Amino acid sequence: MNNRFLTFLIFILLFIFPVTAKAQEEELMKAKVSEALSKGEPLVTLSVTALATIDEDNVPQARSDALQAAFHDIVIKATEQVVPADRLQELSEVIENKIYKRSKNFIHHFKPLKSKIIETQYHLPVEVTLSLKELKRALIENKILSFDVSTKIIHLVNVKRFQEAEWIREVLEKDERLKRLVETYQKKGVLHLKIETSSSLEEVMAQLTRAKSDPAAPDFKVNITAGGLSGILEIIFL
Repeated sequence: MNNRFLTFLIFILLFIFPVTAKAQEEELMKAKVSEALSKGEPLVTLSVTALATIDEDNVPQARSDALQAAFHDIVIKATEQVVPADRLQELSEVIENKIYKRSKNFIHHFKPLKSKIIETQYHLPVEVTLSLKELKRALIENKILSFDVSTKIIHLVNVKRFQEAEWIREVLEKDERLKRLVETYQKKGVLHLKIETSSSLEEVMAQLTRAKSDPAAPDFKVNITAGGLSGILEIIFL
């Protein structure tokens, strides 16, 4: 094997493979965050390999730095999936100070895996569970995400048990865009709700449909009927 070919192989191993692995890791993170957001899940678990420089043989400090880098990287990737690109650019300073510098606040829990040291670099693979719910709440509270809130009407029909209506309430209240939920009418088997939210009726219907996979979910069907300003979401228990 000649020296030029050996040099080429070393270049491939040292530079191209790590870059490719990092790119694949980032794409996987984006896909997992996107899927969790589409399902309305409050948490998402992501894997990332963080790097930190070991200064003056201080490995514990390098480990701490790597963990912080992992949290920071994951929150950045998730924020980029939630906030439109023009908004990211427009409010970059606010996002840096209110979100990225407080990355640890959005970490639900984490699990460091087997680390390794390569020369002066500390490599730490870690599984991090991110609270999308808390992240989105912070983005809304800091006016990074803004929504137009309007009133929507929901009718629950053929309610046989209190637990059925309560389950619907709990699902609706998981949406961070919900501002208020009140009962407006009740009689035997019927319950009317009014919600103030930035979600459309179609989005609320999709949220309820996804939640039907919950083993505790009652049997129901949902559709949008004419009425009100934007229609009425009708939930019929079977």
